[in-house]
Amino acid sequence: MSFFLTDLAGLLIKMGYVTGQRDNWIEEIKWCADSFVGSSIITTIWKLTFNIYVYHIWKERKARLFKQTNLSTDKVCWLIIRDIQLKLASHDIVVDVIPFSRSFFHMWNVTCIFQLKVELRCTWVRPEGDTVMINTDGSLRLTMGCFGVIIRYGLGVCLIAFAGSSMVISVLGHELQGIEAGMLAAIHRGFKRSHFGLDSMAAVTLMNNTDPDPPRNVRYIWRHIVRLRKQLDWIRIDHIYRETNRATDWLDGIYPPSAFEIIDWERLGEEFAGILTDDSSQIVYFQL
Repeated sequence: MSFFLTDLAGLLIKMGYVTGQRDNWIEEIKWCADSFVGSSIITTIWKLTFNIYVYHIWKERKARLFKQTNLSTDKVCWLIIRDIQLKLASHDIVVDVIPFSRSFFHMWNVTCIFQLKVELRCTWVRPEGDTVMINTDGSLRLTMGCFGVIIRYGLGVCLIAFAGSSMVISVLGHELQGIEAGMLAAIHRGFKRSHFGLDSMAAVTLMNNTDPDPPRNVRYIWRHIVRLRKQLDWIRIDHIYRETNRATDWLDGIYPPSAFEIIDWERLGEEFAGILTDDSSQIVYFQL
């Protein structure tokens, strides 16, 4: 196997990397773990290439041991590249137009659709009339799940802010926990008209679905949300850009130790106060 580690320049160039020679397999694994990060289509191709690379190297090893046959490094690299191209050919690939992506897919000889990034201007959505705006956010950490909720009215006056944490469920589960907490707070405070702004399209789609089918691990939260929803006179749930949901993103980053904790937002410091001021002043955020 070490023989192939010293002569893979063509494959590495196609992957968009030019690296020095690795002395052993452990160093190669470490380099891959450090380099192949993220979830973009290019990173996915890197990871796929690595897995297919291991498969073909192992296949070549067995052929040499048990069949006394062998292939050249170039032939093995060609087989790896062919398998990747066949896999990619079965998908419609859409990538952003950047110089690296153009050269990357050109080297792979893979057909894809390039899209231009369009800069969108967005602002925090203000509630109308006697409606309150409830922004929520949920996130998943390594050992816990968190959510943040903030309720504002009028031009952006903060009524209450709180956060909570629980054992790990799923990203959608913690998004729903935020919605659940927001509904409870609205009902407790007597806010019968509530406008929810969420940056999770999955949560918005589920909440607005006329025939919802939530995942099994969040159904107990969902059933409670359905009961709470009936106690509100009017409710609207919209998707908002994450750039306009910075307040709740900041709140769930507090890592609260309890399941529900009301936050004295006036003591959170200048950064959080600045976010509220920007939102109420209708500062324009740019979303790509």
